[in-house]
Amino acid sequence: MRNILLLLEYDGTRYAGWQRQKDRITIQGVLESTLATILDHPVTIFASGRTDAGVHALGQVATFTTERLFDCAKLHQALTSLLPRDIRVIRVQEVPFDFHPRKSAKSKQYLYALWCGPCPTFLRSYVYPISGDVDWNLVRDGARLFIGCHDFASFSSPSPRSSVRTVFSLDVHLQSAFLVFLSIEASGFLHHMARIIFGELLLLGMRKKSLADLKAMLQHPSHTAYRRLSLPPQGLYLVRVHYEEIDPYKDLELKDVGFVVPVWTEKK
Repeated sequence: MRNILLLLEYDGTRYAGWQRQKDRITIQGVLESTLATILDHPVTIFASGRTDAGVHALGQVATFTTERLFDCAKLHQALTSLLPRDIRVIRVQEVPFDFHPRKSAKSKQYLYALWCGPCPTFLRSYVYPISGDVDWNLVRDGARLFIGCHDFASFSSPSPRSSVRTVFSLDVHLQSAFLVFLSIEASGFLHHMARIIFGELLLLGMRKKSLADLKAMLQHPSHTAYRRLSLPPQGLYLVRVHYEEIDPYKDLELKDVGFVVPVWTEKK
């Protein structure tokens, strides 16, 4: 039995998220169907996490197992030929059997793209347009509150799992007069956690929330006690997943190629 890793890039616009669904098109469903056609046996694929409908991935990590003998480069070519244009396999490699894309992950990084001002029609599936003044220095002050280990119940949807997570970094990048990136890296993410944190920080920058409000939400965690803003999915990108033993992004770099956000490309 072999354990095969796929490093994936996808445009989530027309998909109902990652997870396989009976009557809706999903990233997992398309990948499993395509792999089954190539390998001539059913395939179950596991990802580092389940991105929501409309969310994009620059570097999603997924694995599947098979008894088939094949060259990874040839499988890469076959997937490139058969997958739709909005899903791209960046890399195919064999990994140890005990590697699991979710359970082995040490941290994940997400990026959110904000467009300040009137947004071109062609960008509306890839950014969130905002209007009005935003105090980005105040947003940076608020971002520092989230660093460290906290109970993020106030910044996520209800879940039976523990809502304690560790945020390693949360940064604001003013890319241009129009484009702003919010970037977060954490040990893991609860459902809607990144989008709610970014939404609350945006409200802070617009002076519709205060630093005291955010502190109270962290100090008194609750899924139901607060009204929260969850930003829409189209501006959110899964950037990378960190592992101790394996680097799926080895010899790759995030590079500006003229798209809204940088993408993974081969180092030269």
